[in-house]
Amino acid sequence: MAGTGELLTDEGNHPIGPGSVFVLPTDVRHDLVNTGTETLRAVAFFAAAMFTQTFDEVMLPPNTHVLGTPNRGG
Repeated sequence: MAGTGELLTDEGNHPIGPGSVFVLPTDVRHDLVNTGTETLRAVAFFAAAMFTQTFDEVMLPPNTHVLGTPNRGG
């Protein structure tokens, strides 16, 4: 929506900006990095009814860096 950035995957890095669209298959490790001077704003859609995000390098106690779909059962 706004700003510039880079989508990082094991397959390589891809520049992104307003109007960019990309699709990532399930379980593809990726990161979205702001490379510009303004705030990077993006919209994400998830096809799965439930998903879990696990962050690799965060400064939190163990097992507190996993986010899941709100109100999911399990």
